[in-house]
Amino acid sequence: MRLWTEVKDGSWQQFAEYQGTGVVFSPDNKLIAIQVDDYFVQMRWVQSLDSSLARGCKHLKEYLASRPDLRKEICPDNK
Repeated sequence: MRLWTEVKDGSWQQFAEYQGTGVVFSPDNKLIAIQVDDYFVQMRWVQSLDSSLARGCKHLKEYLASRPDLRKEICPDNK
């Protein structure tokens, strides 16, 4: 399953992909349950592309501190 978001120019960009045999969204569309196999269901919070990118940049903060060239390329909005 792939999740897409509309970007500013009106096009669509994929921001998540999950493997499974079935999927159900919560009524508010903020949580998805993905059936991985007969015995396992994976729960995932659905985030916007912007919040997913911000979270990824937060995880990479220490690494990117030593690579300002990559920081500008990967996380341009983070100072």
